[in-house]
Amino acid sequence: DDCARLRDEATTYYHRYLSLFELRDYGGVVRDTARNLRVLDFVKRYADDSSDRVALEQYRPYILMMNARARVHLELGQQLRGKALEEVRDGIVKIERFLHEIGREELIGHSPELHALRKLEAEIKEHVPEAKIEDLRAEMQKAIAVEDYERAAQVRDEIRRIEGLA
Repeated sequence: DDCARLRDEATTYYHRYLSLFELRDYGGVVRDTARNLRVLDFVKRYADDSSDRVALEQYRPYILMMNARARVHLELGQQLRGKALEEVRDGIVKIERFLHEIGREELIGHSPELHALRKLEAEIKEHVPEAKIEDLRAEMQKAIAVEDYERAAQVRDEIRRIEGLA
């Protein structure tokens, strides 16, 4: 009974975060998906009936995906492509970890949530500002030429961040 009310409430939040995503209120999506993930954690820990746990846990990959997509869009809104790549990769890792935890590794290659995040990752990589990277590489070479290795390392780290390698 209590779990049913929590499921109904989580469904209400689901409808809201879908609407917020369409409205590009990504902060609201992060808030509401994080809230639903806390509900799943709560039910997983305290529900007496395993069917209550299963009823909500089946949605964890989707909620994790939506949370990651919203965090990615927040970073992209600030032109932080490196951080956006970190967020999308974090979402991928969380979903894969969940599938391992429930013993469903075979779903990793077939998960629509993972597919969506990998596609988003590829789109972000495709739009990495190549001109900026080239400028930074030139700056790094100048720093090396004047033996300013600390600055060269900072620029190298910035290049890696932009490329999503750090």
